[in-house]
Amino acid sequence: MKATIGKERAILDAALRLFSHNGYRKTSVDEIAAAAGIGKGTIYLYFASKEALFRALCTHVIEHVFSDVRETIGDDGHAFARIAAALRVKYGRFFRMVASAPYGRELVESRDEHAADLFRAFDERFESLVVELVERGLLRAELRRTADRLTARAIAQTLLAAARGVALAARDPADFDRRFEALLAVLREGLTA
Repeated sequence: MKATIGKERAILDAALRLFSHNGYRKTSVDEIAAAAGIGKGTIYLYFASKEALFRALCTHVIEHVFSDVRETIGDDGHAFARIAAALRVKYGRFFRMVASAPYGRELVESRDEHAADLFRAFDERFESLVVELVERGLLRAELRRTADRLTARAIAQTLLAAARGVALAARDPADFDRRFEALLAVLREGLTA
């Protein structure tokens, strides 16, 4: 069992490097096998096709980021701090993946036929988590209700759109960090009680 997990992990690690640097279309299963130090046939013992491998890799990345989000926000703490941490982990990790490799965006923002459903489901799950955090913050009076009495979902969606905007506008990781901290400062002023 350990050898199986080790080989699968080696395949995923090699696939991450190659898909990020060469793109999905320009990366072959032969190249992934060579980079993983295994035979091409071994890949097909774990993944039915290149597309199945790509989807498994996207799932792996998504689950790793979501797990880090859950771990970072913990079970308790001020609502704004937990929301800020969740946004920082998700958008910071994905921004750095995109910025660090020529085809990083293809991997973490896959909206094509290969993995769009996986990222859509992740975005929905992440939004639900942020909605929960906002609801809890409003109930505990840690967050202030807006003058328009926006719902927790509307507040969460606005926070997500703002964080996504920072990731799209940033030029490099340092710029992302500066913009993200500025966004948090504005949000903290507007939301915290």
